[in-house]
Amino acid sequence: MQKLKKILLCFFTFLVSLTMFGCAQVKFDTRLASNGAIISNINIDLTEGYLYQNRVSLVLQEYFKQLNAAYDENLVTLFSNIYDFDALDTSDDKSMFNSVEKKADYICEQNQQYIISKDKLSDDDYKEFDFDSQKHTIKFQKTFISIYAYVMYFYPSAFEYNAEKNAVVISSSYKSMIDIPMAGEFKEDESLYINKYIQACVPFYYNGEEPKFLKDGSGTYRDAVAGKTLAQTLSEETGMTEEQVKLVFSFTTPYKRLHSNGSFSETDKGYTHTFTLNNMHSTVTFWRTYANYPAWYITAAIIGFLVLIVGFIIVKTILNIKKKKGLKALKKLDELARSQNEKKD
Repeated sequence: MQKLKKILLCFFTFLVSLTMFGCAQVKFDTRLASNGAIISNINIDLTEGYLYQNRVSLVLQEYFKQLNAAYDENLVTLFSNIYDFDALDTSDDKSMFNSVEKKADYICEQNQQYIISKDKLSDDDYKEFDFDSQKHTIKFQKTFISIYAYVMYFYPSAFEYNAEKNAVVISSSYKSMIDIPMAGEFKEDESLYINKYIQACVPFYYNGEEPKFLKDGSGTYRDAVAGKTLAQTLSEETGMTEEQVKLVFSFTTPYKRLHSNGSFSETDKGYTHTFTLNNMHSTVTFWRTYANYPAWYITAAIIGFLVLIVGFIIVKTILNIKKKKGLKALKKLDELARSQNEKKD
């Protein structure tokens, strides 16, 4: 009887574990639109870990709230080298730029490539973060007007102030394909006729590092600790290990010339590359090939020159043959005329 109780207890514990610590799924979709805008969506399915969905929602809301604040702060820090906000403030009470948000708004008005807009989730409301407790899903989405806004949001250290140009530019240490708005290891594989540009990226990283809280929590999730990774925080809140979370990343582009080591499909929105990752540190690889035009031009010139030489030789040979045939014909005519003259004599 005791054995049966133990068996039943173990079985019950196993069922509870499945319910509480079952696999969650995180999908990170990034789409590069033909107009240059970048749309990012993060969808989290907590159907099998629904007991913790409220805490997970609070953690993620705090994290993205910090990223939003960091975006404004980074913009202001960089563009303060260009704009003198004290001189620009013409109000009597000097309140035009009395907050980071107001300064950031002004910067975006003057530099619209840094505008971030929100996707519309319903007819009467705009939401950046959506939590559905009935469907056990959490959604986060943003639309970046250009690659500059996207990179500034997810890779702020890629930018620097150039005093000579008096402009904010992407630093020389940041190398990226124009088709891929993600930082990562970049290399060129050059051959005689084809140059291959390869980029290895870590999609779930922020600013080249594992996602972590930038500040201590305040308001939304007070337990957040600056420097503590998001994975560790979520693991402590849910009991789930990183291995129990399925990570899926997809990148959609209007350019068919882009290749990757992921699965490829064509949709109505473009060409999609999809990857299932083992953990947050997993890399994905993209590449694009270009023709080495100087080599092709030189080869074409050499082939053209050879064709010209061969053609000249052929024409010369034909003319020589015709000339020889003509001389032979004249010789025969001359011999015939001589023989006829000899007969007359």
